[in-house]
Amino acid sequence: MKRRGFTLIELLVVVAIIALLIAILLPSLGKARELSNRSYCAANIRGVMQSCSVYSSENSDLFPAVKIATADTYTVLVGTAAGNAGQILSTDATNGYYGAANVAAGNPVACLWILALRGQIAPKQLICKSDNLGKTPAQILNSSGVTYNNVSDGSQISYSIAMPWQGTSQAPYWKALTDSSLPLMSDMALEASNNTAGNATTQYNSYIHNGDGQNVGFGDVHAEFLRKVDVGQQGDDIFLLAANSSAGNAGNSSGLAAYNSAAAVTPVSTNTSAPFDIYMVPVRLASWNSTATKVGN
Repeated sequence: MKRRGFTLIELLVVVAIIALLIAILLPSLGKARELSNRSYCAANIRGVMQSCSVYSSENSDLFPAVKIATADTYTVLVGTAAGNAGQILSTDATNGYYGAANVAAGNPVACLWILALRGQIAPKQLICKSDNLGKTPAQILNSSGVTYNNVSDGSQISYSIAMPWQGTSQAPYWKALTDSSLPLMSDMALEASNNTAGNATTQYNSYIHNGDGQNVGFGDVHAEFLRKVDVGQQGDDIFLLAANSSAGNAGNSSGLAAYNSAAAVTPVSTNTSAPFDIYMVPVRLASWNSTATKVGN
């Protein structure tokens, strides 16, 4: 009996069925990938927070922090040249890593970079797989074997930390308080142009996870994915610089703008004990944040 092959119509039907199945499955695969990335991201934050805790055990309970440039200022990205890391506020047992020049003073990212220089975290832990602006992890040494003082640019970090300083001193919350209600690290914070004061409809999540929410690390070193931004100790928006430290002031003021040079910042709270009014510092240029899709919470 002569075998009959597929007719053109039968072949097209099979191709159409396969295409339909792919169209049905792709969104599910994409969602599964994003859920996996969220877990990976949470593990990054948890690992960094745990390293901060280990660091604090050797440094008078303080988390790593470079010196502040001047009172209430911070510099976003200054790590483009090789050199020594800035001096730290806390006493470090391995000062050999750090030089006397404050080349990274006032830089929140440089605070985390101390952990990389000590070998407590890998630079790749600073990048989330869902970050569409992230790229190759930062290098610790240049081609001549000289230590970089910071990450080279904002594409090498996906996370923000709570402002590490208060006035001219290290902030009282940037230390080992083991407080499960104290947010200290998160996916990249928004800049001032995104979250608007006093208007809940314009409060956005970080863009890292499609605007669905953000991973947040807390003082007891746990991290979790949260679908809202008002998770501060007083119900505050952690991406907004609030006007005062009274309870329930979420959205009272504005976000911080991301700059490429020093920018004056008024401390969000002068509290020396909990509850603190925490806000995360954006460390990317304004144009970077504006290219990403943001979804209101």
